[in-house]
Amino acid sequence: MDQPSSQSSCVEAERAEQRCRDALKGFAYLETFDELLAWTEDDVDALQKSNTPLLQRAQSDRDHGAKVMLIHDYQGGYNDYESCQGQIVPKEQYSCNYLQFVETFVYFSHRLVSVPPPVWTNTCHRNGVIVLGTFIVEPGSTDVECILQQDESGSVWVARKLANMAKCYGFDGWLINIETSFPLLSWSAAKLEGFLRQLRAELGVNSKVVWYDALTTLNFVWYQNTLNYMNLQFAIAAGSMLTNYKWDPELAQSGKARAMESGLGLGNLYFGIDVWAQNYQKDRKHRRVTWPRLFGGGTGTGLGVQVLQELGLNAGLFAPGWSYEHFSDHSSAVERAIWKGTPLPKELPCDCNPQSPHNTAPYQQHGVVKYAKAFPAGSSTFFHTNFERASSRADNGVIHAYLGSQNIQPFETESASPVAQLQAKVHDSPSRCVLSIAPLSQGALSRSRIQLAKMRVAALEPLKLTMRYRILHYAHRDLRFQADFKDSYGHRHSRHVTLVVTDRQFARLEWTLDTSEIGCAAQIEPPIFLESLFICHESDQSSLSPEVAKSDILEIYSISVLPQSARRCRCEIDDIRLEKRGTGHGRHLRLSWKIHPDSGHSADGTIMPYSPITGPCAYFTICADGQQYGRAYALEFVLPLSTERNGANVVREVKIVGIGFDDRILCEATNIFDIEEADEWVLVERASLEESSDRHSFVEQE
Repeated sequence: MDQPSSQSSCVEAERAEQRCRDALKGFAYLETFDELLAWTEDDVDALQKSNTPLLQRAQSDRDHGAKVMLIHDYQGGYNDYESCQGQIVPKEQYSCNYLQFVETFVYFSHRLVSVPPPVWTNTCHRNGVIVLGTFIVEPGSTDVECILQQDESGSVWVARKLANMAKCYGFDGWLINIETSFPLLSWSAAKLEGFLRQLRAELGVNSKVVWYDALTTLNFVWYQNTLNYMNLQFAIAAGSMLTNYKWDPELAQSGKARAMESGLGLGNLYFGIDVWAQNYQKDRKHRRVTWPRLFGGGTGTGLGVQVLQELGLNAGLFAPGWSYEHFSDHSSAVERAIWKGTPLPKELPCDCNPQSPHNTAPYQQHGVVKYAKAFPAGSSTFFHTNFERASSRADNGVIHAYLGSQNIQPFETESASPVAQLQAKVHDSPSRCVLSIAPLSQGALSRSRIQLAKMRVAALEPLKLTMRYRILHYAHRDLRFQADFKDSYGHRHSRHVTLVVTDRQFARLEWTLDTSEIGCAAQIEPPIFLESLFICHESDQSSLSPEVAKSDILEIYSISVLPQSARRCRCEIDDIRLEKRGTGHGRHLRLSWKIHPDSGHSADGTIMPYSPITGPCAYFTICADGQQYGRAYALEFVLPLSTERNGANVVREVKIVGIGFDDRILCEATNIFDIEEADEWVLVERASLEESSDRHSFVEQE
């Protein structure tokens, strides 16, 4: 009789140890209603919180295109590469390089409560994408009736807990997926509606709740694949709905009509597309299908988005990391085929071969981006990118995953004239956008341009544009930077500046964009918006050697746009501490500090992002004894346990550098600790603000 109890205790102990290890990676999840009931904010580790506020995207004047929601569901969730402090990985993993075409990101795993890892929330928020966690009740779950339990005032404790969790961890709402029936004695559609309404209310106005098309008002799971009277009550209460993925155009049309007549609105209705449905499936009876039936999902995902876009509806892509999970190689090329409709690699290893369903689909020229809504990058007052990706490959080939650092990517990756083609690719170590040119014909004069960014920054006053770059070939010195504006009448106005070739390794463009003469000359009422940034190239290809005619011509390290009057907030770091924490597998050294913004600077976040946790700092770089350990997106950082060299104690010097949301150094502090393995850590010297002239490869000193 004792054996089951002993086994159960071992399982619980293993789960507790795993939960402790996961917490140090920033992961937070709950698996039972008892755990949800017991959860409090005191349980939350600083490493589990997102520090990056949601960047409020500017409103586009073009409303065509389907809004795209991504439902993560990648490799079971909570993978090592999603760790808050980065991870060395054997190969690149899914991160989505097309966030400018994404409205909402849902982190999904098969746990009762899935809190998005802070790296996902930070990256999505930096790119203006709404982030949701998942609350899923699957078949076989116990205590499901807790969702309907109300106190004397009618309040539902599950709704209250979920709302508090979103606020505490720093994400924006929930996908609610009930995949099982309630016990008959506890069932009440009205109470479930009340749960959804309370959750929306407690989350607040800048939040989102999405009801998934599973449980119906009849209290059993019956996927409708549309919006109808079987799920409308819950969709209205939640405010948004995501349908199952077996719809067809007729069902989508009927759902559209119901959304319009019910007041839900077309903008709040998403139709699911199963990206995995394109795989070859031997079991024909239980096939995964999605629209279009023949080629849907996979490389044909854009074909489904096209139908929804034509109907004025929105798409929810299930498991968009398929290209990284299904293919052992060429994953990024497959992802490009899905999103941009580019040709697949000729040699593509795949378990579906020899059927080759991914190549036979008419996917080319039907990528998702063609039919998805393109959101302006940045906000109406701020734009910045250093083109950083979610993973980088060092010179020695080692791949470092820093999912939380992904920044705005080039809007266009290629642009061609009759004579030559321009390409923009992101390189690593350090991150930069590299423009290259390749001849297409024997013509002499080549004129081409490539769009680096699509934005909508209001020019209510002169804008200050800053760009760090390096021209790689003097023969390609005729490079110009173009800024396109759009006035209130829809007219476009362009401004150009020639990029200067200098003897220095790097050049810095500081360009004041004053649009007052545009308005005065045309008698235009403000506002005028900065909408596009281009690199323009002109050269005589016939005069260039083959090596120069086809070569890399320009490196761009960062681009920033701010109102001329904007002032960057300074700050100080102090109270740096090093502590022993945890036990067993969770034993570790924890570095912590405090930050004090300069009270003389604005901190309302109306121009530059401002974090409720890290203030004006987007992140901190951590260096110990001259070794770079990584980045912290919190006011704490986990250091390796081993601090001895050859068994002897050492004095450890820790340096923390605060980096702003425009990659400028805002503050630096150094502490020296006397480390004794058997004793407590002793603070030897208080930190102080240091002014440094050191230039980092990825940040700038103001």
